[in-house]
Amino acid sequence: MSHFTKVKTTIRDLDCLKEALKALGYDSSVIEEGKAIDIVDYYGTHHTVQVAIRKKNLKGFLGQWSDLGFARQDDGTYELIADNMRQAELSRWTAQLTQQYALNVVVKTSAWQGYQAVEQETMQDGTIRLVMRQW
Repeated sequence: MSHFTKVKTTIRDLDCLKEALKALGYDSSVIEEGKAIDIVDYYGTHHTVQVAIRKKNLKGFLGQWSDLGFARQDDGTYELIADNMRQAELSRWTAQLTQQYALNVVVKTSAWQGYQAVEQETMQDGTIRLVMRQW
């Protein structure tokens, strides 16, 4: 019986995903990338992903159970695949990742339109205040 949970995301930009993972403390040396990487759950069940972080490199609760990965879907999004033994913690981590990913996409997209981030502040409630300026 597999413990993998599949979480549908709106993540499409691989570079912004990797930057978000780095912002959460996973440097590029622990982010594996390729066309077919196997990740393994608690029971030894394998799943193929395109981006993976191995159990030994995961921080906190995430590192206690299994590898974590992102599998590219037919619609171009990346689905998060992780162990579901600690669903509440996984949900919080996914929310942090999604917020950082969205910030990266906004900054990247805005740069294409001639804007540059000049100020960024994380508020007490966890929201991010971003000031952009067009040059």
